[in-house]
Amino acid sequence: MSALLAATPLAVILIGMGVLRRSAVYAGSVGLALALLLALTVFQPMTSLGHGPLHLLRGVVAEAAHTTATILWIILPALAIFEYQRKTGAITRIRDTLASLTTDRRLQAILIAWFFGLFMEGAAGFGTPVALAAPLLVGLGYSPVRAVVLALLGHAAGVSFGAVGTPVLPQASISDLDAGDIAGKTAA
Repeated sequence: MSALLAATPLAVILIGMGVLRRSAVYAGSVGLALALLLALTVFQPMTSLGHGPLHLLRGVVAEAAHTTATILWIILPALAIFEYQRKTGAITRIRDTLASLTTDRRLQAILIAWFFGLFMEGAAGFGTPVALAAPLLVGLGYSPVRAVVLALLGHAAGVSFGAVGTPVLPQASISDLDAGDIAGKTAA
């Protein structure tokens, strides 16, 4: 029962955005309010430790600020790279170069979504490949939705060893396995 209650704020957000078509800010605010209400009334984690609702609210605000900063740390450089490439014409040159390798649209999608995406995942990680590959695919004539889907599919292959191997480090630390062994098995 407590697992269902704990999942309720997330369900409210998903229903608010997906079914009711509300903005992320609105749905997230409703989900946050519900999570706070549940934390104060049902779960009461801080009150048992001698801390009151204000302490809980400070923790929520600190976590929200940290998560926001982390997301911005990831997204802003990707957007900066994209904007730089757009203003200098590099996106057009990259797109034209990749398109000139073959006229087969399937191979173009593989070159951009898979190989270019894997290169960008290794170089930057954290979703940058999707942010850079999808506009290239749109420039080749793919619909925006299809371009994002193809970029996400290409990105999925590299996530396990992307961002200069960052995902391997937590696995090594919690499993007491050698990071080189994990990386080798991941890459194979």
